[in-house]
Amino acid sequence: MKQFWRLFLVLQIVGITAALTAVSLSDFVQAEQAESEEERPWPCAEGINDHIDYYYELLAEKNRPHEVERWQNIKKERDLLLKAINEAQKRELLAESKQEKEWAAQHEKLQKAFLEAVKKRDEEQISQLLTELFAQYELRNKLLKEKVVESE
Repeated sequence: MKQFWRLFLVLQIVGITAALTAVSLSDFVQAEQAESEEERPWPCAEGINDHIDYYYELLAEKNRPHEVERWQNIKKERDLLLKAINEAQKRELLAESKQEKEWAAQHEKLQKAFLEAVKKRDEEQISQLLTELFAQYELRNKLLKEKVVESE
């Protein structure tokens, strides 16, 4: 009977210790999560570019099959350039140029027109705007290349 009570007491001590440890660590983990959420105001945004890229690719396959390879090349080049620019930004060597601001304004207008075409399901307009979008992304890649060259 004594052994049973000893085992019972040992298990109680171990259980209480484990519970206290878990409670104290849970506050630490919650604080860590809160900090990382502050760094990323919209956690879902992390993979949104992959979704958008795939969407453009599907639209190109449907409406402009001859432009699919062009889009894939634009994406690959963009990803490489953005990686180089992110490295340069870490070294604080880059600032946004006037050309980039102009590109962003033009891109916003084109995106609004594209959205309207998608809402209307106007395949002819979608097809035309895809060509314009791809040309605009090529221009962006050109601007990014210039930015990379500046940072070196």
